[in-house]
Amino acid sequence: MPSALSLTLEAMLLTISTTHQPATDLGFLLHKNPSRIQTEELPFGKAHVFYSDAEPGLCTTALLVEIDPVALVRGRGPAGEGRPITSTTAAAS
Repeated sequence: MPSALSLTLEAMLLTISTTHQPATDLGFLLHKNPSRIQTEELPFGKAHVFYSDAEPGLCTTALLVEIDPVALVRGRGPAGEGRPITSTTAAAS
């Protein structure tokens, strides 16, 4: 029997690479330590920053964003201020 509650997460992956010497300066520019994974909670999911390559000749950083579609639609966060966007709320603005 299927579960009444199912959680679906969408994901987006963005990678940035450089071969400029020393390539590990990319970590300095992004203010992130290449030797560890950073995770940040967002109103609509989580963001993870990590380095798949971190060597002097090549440095690649990746941003993985997990998006919770339900939280995104509910409008949690600064733009929606915790209220769903409906025709009634749009008319009141």
